[in-house]
Amino acid sequence: MDWSSYYPAFVTTPEENQAIPQSDTDTALGRVRQLKKNVEVADIGCGFGGLLVALAPVLPDTLLLGI
Repeated sequence: MDWSSYYPAFVTTPEENQAIPQSDTDTALGRVRQLKKNVEVADIGCGFGGLLVALAPVLPDTLLLGI
């Protein structure tokens, strides 16, 4: 999954990931841009996101996703 559009602040730069050259056209070409961190919590069917709002202060350094 290309999470870069959801978490743009966590996308690696070419200097951080020399193995995979990255550019702004990566997504257009179908390449997955790597993140500095992984999404660790996914709340499927989150409604208005109350659980994620409650978890955010408890897990400040964790990427959370509500769908």
